[in-house]
Amino acid sequence: MVHRLLVAFCLAAPILGCSSGASRSDSVGGHAVSGNVTLDGKPLQEGEVYFSIPGLVPRMFPIRNGAFAGRAREGVHRVQICAYRPRKKESQPPMPMTGLQSPTENYIPARFNVESTLTATVRADGSNTFDFAVVQEKDTASIRPRP
Repeated sequence: MVHRLLVAFCLAAPILGCSSGASRSDSVGGHAVSGNVTLDGKPLQEGEVYFSIPGLVPRMFPIRNGAFAGRAREGVHRVQICAYRPRKKESQPPMPMTGLQSPTENYIPARFNVESTLTATVRADGSNTFDFAVVQEKDTASIRPRP
């Protein structure tokens, strides 16, 4: 009899599940987010947008033809935008510890990634659509008048 109850329990456990009581959106990784990223007014062809909450692993969403989509946790996220291209030879010193140069470089200005102050608030009851306009500063040193 005990053996039959044990077998019945083992068969029923996967069906009943081990739910933590979390909502469906949390159990699959958060809420749907989407948006667009432009670079100097044109869709950023390829890149990455990161949504991060302090203390948690950032979520990365690929940017394709200016658009991104994915899932993020509810809350205020710091947003970072990156896009990479092949590195020009000798454009920067070698990486520490390896002595090698990275084959690519992030060409998005630092104020949109490592120094970013961009935020996005993901809500359980919102549309969670975010658009970001990246503007590269042009080097104006060559057109400044002499004193």
